[in-house]
Amino acid sequence: MKLKASPRFDRLGAFIVDYVLYMTVISIFMILMYFIDQRDLSGNVTLAGFSSTMRIIANITGILIYLGLTVFVPTKVFPGQSIGKKVMQLKVVTSNQDVAKWYHYLAREIFGALTLEGTTLVYMVSNLTRDLMAILLKLDQQMIQQWQTIATFIFIFSVLLAALTPQRRMFKDYLAQTQVITVKE
Repeated sequence: MKLKASPRFDRLGAFIVDYVLYMTVISIFMILMYFIDQRDLSGNVTLAGFSSTMRIIANITGILIYLGLTVFVPTKVFPGQSIGKKVMQLKVVTSNQDVAKWYHYLAREIFGALTLEGTTLVYMVSNLTRDLMAILLKLDQQMIQQWQTIATFIFIFSVLLAALTPQRRMFKDYLAQTQVITVKE
């Protein structure tokens, strides 16, 4: 049985639902971390406001929260579906149309939001990754900017792949050997 690729706008709808949910959860966590680190209730809440140690802890924890929502939920809570995909009646399967495993989701997120497709314009969590790499690898601002520029081009290419190909697969789907399908009756 051949499964039907996700409609363009359903996948976008799922992305928007997931994005709002993930960024809300991570933002609440970051605000709490900031208040713990600053021990007062004034000022802007940005990663730059954290002490170095708390910045590393906040980045790692934010990434782990994100991975929990994007890897644990679709493998254990709603098999094959993030919350956005559940709402939009979509599901992630392997390119062979088998059940996607946790490592497929992990690959999708590492290649997707966290690194290759991650841009400041779209994924707040990619900022956490870039900031963590900048701290740990001692990258300068120019190197981070170059990474962000390359990620933006990869993201645009990926969106075009999903919009213009019959299977609606993004770049991360090819790398993780997955596909998003519709489960509507």
